[in-house]
Amino acid sequence: MVMNEIAEQKRATLEERVKKRDNATPSILESYGFEDPNQQQEQQVLSNLADADPALRDRPAPCPTCGGKGWVKTLFSKWECSACWGTTYDLSNPIAIIKWQKLCMEWAKRDVQRSREALYRATKTEAEREEDAIQEFHGSSKRTD
Repeated sequence: MVMNEIAEQKRATLEERVKKRDNATPSILESYGFEDPNQQQEQQVLSNLADADPALRDRPAPCPTCGGKGWVKTLFSKWECSACWGTTYDLSNPIAIIKWQKLCMEWAKRDVQRSREALYRATKTEAEREEDAIQEFHGSSKRTD
């Protein structure tokens, strides 16, 4: 308990020192009129969150660097595309791509389940399915009447 209080006090002191330092000395980038590139990227990602509700038919745009192939061919070899990391999609809006892939996975799971049910119905008659259900229900009992 005492250790947590000491750690919290040190954390608060360190944060206060960082704030004082940042207020006392201006950023070199700001003095030359540049903005922090990480902050720009963060603002772009946050602005993309508003329209990140794709439907299954909203396939992401292909990567402009590799043309949607996932690799770039040089004179003697092929390399994974450095812009899309081999995903073949334009990663400018990664949240939308992740949500679209999640929708695709849910659709695929439903399709596999429907296929399993159709296969089960095609291989057994209604009477056989009913008999299997009864056997499964009574299978755990040890009675031999």
